[in-house]
Amino acid sequence: MAWVMSQSGKEIMNCVAFRIKRLEGYKKTFIEGQISNSDTFHILGEFDSEDEAISIFKELYKTLSSSENPSFDFSKQLPRT
Repeated sequence: MAWVMSQSGKEIMNCVAFRIKRLEGYKKTFIEGQISNSDTFHILGEFDSEDEAISIFKELYKTLSSSENPSFDFSKQLPRT
C-alpha cells in the first residue's frame, strides 16, 4: 500500500495497485490507482503521451519500492494537465 497525492493536489489516496490506461475517446493516457478495500480504480494523473505516462509510472515504482513508508505525489510531476 502507498499513500498517493493525485495530480490535482486535491486528493490523497491509499492505493494497493496501479495501472496505465488509455480510455476510448480521450487523447490522454492515465495512471490509475486502486484504493484499499475497493475494486475501483481512480485517476491519479493524466498525460499527453503514453511514453510520458510510462516514464512517470517507472518513477512511481522506483519511489514506492525503495521506501518503508511509500508515498508518491503526482501533483509534483510535470507537466501538469
